[in-house]
Amino acid sequence: MAGGLSTEFTVAIDGSRWGSARRLNCKALFVHGTLLALMTARAGKRQKMIAPELLHWTLAFFIHQEVGKMKHCLRNMAAAVALSVAAAGAAHAASVSVQFPTSSATVVGSVGFINPTQVGYFWSVSRGDLVSQGYSSTGLFNPSSLSMDLDVLSNNLAPGQSVDWDVLVNNVDVGDWSWSSTDGTGLTNIALAFAPIVGEFSSLALVVKNEVPSGDGSISLRLDTTTTVSNEAPEPGTLLLLGLTLAGLATTRRR
Repeated sequence: MAGGLSTEFTVAIDGSRWGSARRLNCKALFVHGTLLALMTARAGKRQKMIAPELLHWTLAFFIHQEVGKMKHCLRNMAAAVALSVAAAGAAHAASVSVQFPTSSATVVGSVGFINPTQVGYFWSVSRGDLVSQGYSSTGLFNPSSLSMDLDVLSNNLAPGQSVDWDVLVNNVDVGDWSWSSTDGTGLTNIALAFAPIVGEFSSLALVVKNEVPSGDGSISLRLDTTTTVSNEAPEPGTLLLLGLTLAGLATTRRR
């Protein structure tokens, strides 16, 4: 009886190897192959066990299982990559524009607020000449570049003189700006890139760092010009989202 069953299974499997067997579930084929080997052994034909058949269907089963896992993993990885790209794009696009300086700025100069649209006159590091302004709840984290428009309304500097400044973001010196006697007046732009400053963007400042000799002139600035501060690093929310995604992938892999 065992021999008959063995022959029946052999014929069924051999006859379908290149045909309908490809449409069968790999798990069923694995079971058939295993039963075939067992029945062959029971019939006293261990030396004739169809090892290639068993190996064939066993490999088919495991390949089927692993391919399924791989497809599932690849789908999750593709979703994570798409999320990372989207998050990176959002992070690179983050920026905030503010008015600087404004009527609420802190101003140190020979006069300070000259009139409702003008502050100055600036020429002395020893006096502590500066313009600074704070901002709350900007929502921009880890600032790493700025584009600052400034409008010089008056320039009374003697030939060869200049007013040199430090540019500060969140009280961190991120670059320099200088205006000389030959620069005249008018709108100018300061573009600076710098290492990301950890935390939320909260202040801007221009601080004079040289001394123009007494009587050799000064400059003044117009109020309400625009500065755009940008962020090239992921924000805390982006980092949290990516962390959750990676944790999900790890959980899926363990399963």
